[in-house]
Parts: sequence; C-alpha cells; structure tokens
Amino acid sequence: MAGLASGRFVPAVNPLFALQDAADAHEALESRATIGKVVLKP
Repeated sequence: MAGLASGRFVPAVNPLFALQDAADAHEALESRATIGKVVLKP
C-alpha cells in the first residue's frame, strides 16, 4: 500500500464523460472501448 500513499501508483481514468452523456459511457463500457475507469462528471 506504500505505492498508493506515495503516489507511485496512479489509477487509470479514461475517459471522462459528462453526466448527460451517461448513455455514451455505458456504450463504451459494453463495447470494451475503455482503458481504466470510466468517470461521469456532474
């Protein structure tokens, strides 16, 4: 866990979607077109 605390490990967040584009985010997840986590922004 030291890597997390020190910032050595950084989570992959790709892509960011606006909340109104949640359907597009879901489609990207279903088609496996993402790498890392998908984030919805308010």
